[in-house]
Amino acid sequence: MFEFLKTLFSRKPYVPSVTEAHHLGLLAHQRSDYGEAWLYFTFASNNGLPEAKYMLGVMRLLGHGLPIDHGEAARFFKQSAISGLPEAQFNLSQLYEKGLGVERDIHEAMKWLHAAAEGGADKAQWNLSIAYAEGRGVERDQAKADEWRRRALGK
Repeated sequence: MFEFLKTLFSRKPYVPSVTEAHHLGLLAHQRSDYGEAWLYFTFASNNGLPEAKYMLGVMRLLGHGLPIDHGEAARFFKQSAISGLPEAQFNLSQLYEKGLGVERDIHEAMKWLHAAAEGGADKAQWNLSIAYAEGRGVERDQAKADEWRRRALGK
């Protein structure tokens, strides 16, 4: 009996890989277990996974498990955006455009929107086409608007 307990307590606890932690966080988030999701995403984020930082931003933006905090969401999105994650770049552009959690800055918004569009985010491509068509944050340019619209539609 004591030998069994000795063996049981001498085992090292299981620590997931960064990727496993992120996937476990996604599963927990899907089932609305936000506390568990936050722990897994924090672990993966602290170990360099930009997708996990992005999910922490989503949770702060939507108030999943914690109060809504646009400033914290922007901070997480910016860290992910700098790593090149198009979804984070798009969300960050929206926060800058609306002035949520950051000072409203249309030029910064367009910088991140363009990065997200170049990275393949179809919502960013669509929004960039509208920006060029309306001259919002960029110089009006119908040819660029048409090009971004085609890219957004996959044509």
